[in-house]
Amino acid sequence: MCGFVGRILRTLRPVRPVEHAAPALHRRGPDGWRTWRSACARVELLHARLAIVDPDERAMQPFISPDGCNVLVFNGEIYNYLDLRQRLGVHEFTTDSDTEVLLAGLARHGLGFLGEVRGMASGVWVDLDRERVHVFRDPVGKKPLLLWSDHDGSILFGSSLRALQVLRSAPGEIRDEALREVLAQGYIEPPQGLFEGVCHAEPGTVRSFDFDGRLTAECRISPLVPVLDVPDDTDADSRLRYLLEQAVSRRLENNPAPAALFSGGIDSTVVAMIAERQARARGARLQVYSLRSFIPGANDEAHAREAARRLGLNIEWVSWPYRHVADRLMCAIDGLDEPLAMISFFNLWELVRAVGSTSRVLLTGDGGDEVFCGYGAPDDWVRKPHDGAVGPTVGMEPPAWFGGWARRCVSGDLFGHGFQKVDRASAEQGVEIRCPLLDFDLIAHARSLPQERLFRGGRTKAPLKDLFAGWPARFTDRRKVGMTYNLRWQWLLTNFEGLREGVDQVLVERMAGGLPPSLRRAPARWAATDVLRHFQLAYALLVLSRVLANFGVSGAALASEPA
Repeated sequence: MCGFVGRILRTLRPVRPVEHAAPALHRRGPDGWRTWRSACARVELLHARLAIVDPDERAMQPFISPDGCNVLVFNGEIYNYLDLRQRLGVHEFTTDSDTEVLLAGLARHGLGFLGEVRGMASGVWVDLDRERVHVFRDPVGKKPLLLWSDHDGSILFGSSLRALQVLRSAPGEIRDEALREVLAQGYIEPPQGLFEGVCHAEPGTVRSFDFDGRLTAECRISPLVPVLDVPDDTDADSRLRYLLEQAVSRRLENNPAPAALFSGGIDSTVVAMIAERQARARGARLQVYSLRSFIPGANDEAHAREAARRLGLNIEWVSWPYRHVADRLMCAIDGLDEPLAMISFFNLWELVRAVGSTSRVLLTGDGGDEVFCGYGAPDDWVRKPHDGAVGPTVGMEPPAWFGGWARRCVSGDLFGHGFQKVDRASAEQGVEIRCPLLDFDLIAHARSLPQERLFRGGRTKAPLKDLFAGWPARFTDRRKVGMTYNLRWQWLLTNFEGLREGVDQVLVERMAGGLPPSLRRAPARWAATDVLRHFQLAYALLVLSRVLANFGVSGAALASEPA
């Protein structure tokens, strides 16, 4: 939802106008775009808008303060903006937007105001009086923010790598390590990106530059977290219910026809249960959507039906003919900014594609496993090791008793592919996804809970499962499956039509060292059994080939040294 790009020019050289990046942001912001330039012509901003909060043109970005001294662009939404607006008191507002509230708070209180903000927000605040450009990302970090230096030292920043590439004076150099990471794990290890020098800003960070593009300061956002007095389980459970209600309530603002993606799993069912109750109190009904299983009734489809029946919800099922798999896959891959070879991205893309024409705002249960320790077994969160990098902090520092694997789950994995999957599948289709379980206050509470509460009764995600008193164990304690659409087997019905044709043969030759012998041959010679056996690798090669081509980079154009 929404997109922006900007730059600080180190020298006033002839450059491609910032407006040229607008087409690269159109899908994120289909409701119009606008630009702003500083009087000295060194700082430029472009914003493409998805109008959710206050669609009036007066709320368009870049938003300029009444005195002309402050400018803001941001990507996301501030959920507590009405509370913040009231606390700002005497300030005279001219719009009903969260943008104006955020800028007014920054202008009055400085960067410390970001600690009071609850929402998903990455953006840029230009302080013209002090000639400073502050580039920030909220402490959870769900919305993208990339930085990239140009050859002359100019600074580019924005929510889309494709938009940044448009403004760069020369093409970037592909990182060989990034290609290897996509093959090995399906995504690029944060905070680095596809090109040399690209940096994904870490959650909760602010970088400040002067108007010459020099970095002047770096700091972390320090959210105001209330002290959680939880002397016993009763108090902790009460606090959890309050924070869940608050998280959902915040995301029902400016959402008159609420809709949710619904797998019938614990996380999406908790969100739907609370959202339906709150929607009814507001005189509305919650509509839920679910992806139909490849084999009717298999996977979690039966559980989704049972949960919907218990909650009094009507499911609208999403399915499609298998013969169109290749075309739809290419469309989904084209929505990526950087290569992401996680098959679950396609599932989410198709769901959003199907419902986006009727619902521009969707609730999901994303984040529940990371926040409430839902993966694996309870002992894994304490003892299971992880040899690689842990990754940036998301929300709050994990507790000291977390092991290496656990720290990776709630940081690098979530930041590296979880957020990218959700953002690209929704924003690139003009839809906003809101994730109540990724609310900062809720994360802070979950991180304060002791092991025995998180894993009460020997169960993962016990605090959420305890909300289902009276529900059968076959629902609450089953193995996690989720919204499963088996791409491998459905595509096999067409003999993987379109896959071999979409893989760059030169790329295969370059990556041969990381491939099994059967995939080192020319893609045209891959047997269906080869693809089936090594489907994840074949899919990753397809994603890499398509994304590189979209950036104008063919396999033959890569450096001659093997990756």
